[in-house]
Amino acid sequence: MITKTRETIDSKELLKWKDTKRDFLLVDVLPETYYNQKHIEGAKNACVYEIAFLDKIKTLSLSKSKPIVVYGERKGLYASASAFTKLKTAGYTNVFELDGGIEAWEKLNAGTVSSSETTQYVDPVLHQNKTKLAVHAGKSKITWTGRNLGNSHFGYLNLKGGFIQIEEGRLTGGEFTIDMKSIVCEDIKDSPMNKMLIGHLFSADFFETSVFPEATFRIHVAELIEAASPGTPNYKITGDLTMKNITNPITFDAVIGWNTDGIFFAQSAFEIDRTKWDVMYGSGRFFERLGMHLVNDNITLQLFLTAE
Repeated sequence: MITKTRETIDSKELLKWKDTKRDFLLVDVLPETYYNQKHIEGAKNACVYEIAFLDKIKTLSLSKSKPIVVYGERKGLYASASAFTKLKTAGYTNVFELDGGIEAWEKLNAGTVSSSETTQYVDPVLHQNKTKLAVHAGKSKITWTGRNLGNSHFGYLNLKGGFIQIEEGRLTGGEFTIDMKSIVCEDIKDSPMNKMLIGHLFSADFFETSVFPEATFRIHVAELIEAASPGTPNYKITGDLTMKNITNPITFDAVIGWNTDGIFFAQSAFEIDRTKWDVMYGSGRFFERLGMHLVNDNITLQLFLTAE
């Protein structure tokens, strides 16, 4: 919970504090990579997103009554507000939030500094030079959940490889292969029962993996979702999923980006109707009087993909 009413200080008043050499602690509460990119001169770094935030503050200020000014990027975002609340809850009595963050400070032309100790952060989404990235099979997987009216099973299966196509920092295409013989069930702990279910999934009732050991997905359209905030889907993907030699189009939203090391990540959660790929077992649309053998047509999939 973030405190709605907070003590604030504007950039002009903060500049006066600095000019008069007032004794206070100025804290940039964003991650170190952003702090190294730019920060207000004299500010210390304590990332509010980290569990150790308050421990870091303790190392910077031994007194809970000493004035502390916290700031984030700009007005309307919650990093500095969260820091204010955490500090007040922890017993710090003289806490202020810089109104408008470093964006407002820069409008004064009071200056910011960047760290000479660490390479400055460069947004890899905008500066990605590679055009074809190899899918990292060992770090990628698809989780699945199958259900009936009163129960569910879940697990995962692995990717065998593939590639992602990038043009001018944007996803434009790609293709990857799914190892259908790698299906794992995680919820059944009894070994014989687990083995029985996997055998059933491998059989002709479901995926017939002895005949169709692989599935593929090929991206045809990757549409950027404008103004998507970080952590929400920023692409709409349309492509062909081929399974059991049957190809059907699917569309889903995905969260896509790069980390600071330039490694590509993608994740998505969506559903498919398994009967479109001739996976008919237990479907009420094709079999009658199923009773306890009824299985939902839709399977929930979650994709976690890494490429570099």
